[in-house]
Amino acid sequence: MPGDKHLVVTGADEPGVGHGLFLLSLDTGNRRLLTNLPAEGEITDQSPSVSPDGRSIAFCRLSTPSVGEVYTVPLSAELRAGEPRRLTADGRYCATPTWTPDGRAIRIYYLHPEPDGTTGLRCFLLGTGK
Repeated sequence: MPGDKHLVVTGADEPGVGHGLFLLSLDTGNRRLLTNLPAEGEITDQSPSVSPDGRSIAFCRLSTPSVGEVYTVPLSAELRAGEPRRLTADGRYCATPTWTPDGRAIRIYYLHPEPDGTTGLRCFLLGTGK
């Protein structure tokens, strides 16, 4: 992130509410909500990963404790979030989306097996849908 004076963290404003992503200021300790969960069917946004240029965040949005999808959300120069965009529709548990150094792809770890029984990494190339 510009100047490295912020962290993106998971949290909730009140007990019993799904967790969203917040921007946490390292200078003041203040936090600002970046993502809102849809009204129904989603329980938490987690595993935020900021792009190398600081202009997007990749994260996992879980609909159950074992099923989630990967989303990205753009950040403005003022560190305001735009609308999240879903990248995957795999219906499996995903974790730790990680940007490639050039910011053109996101690596995703899947816990549930592929049809051949393997687990592992997927690399999602941005702009291609693959």
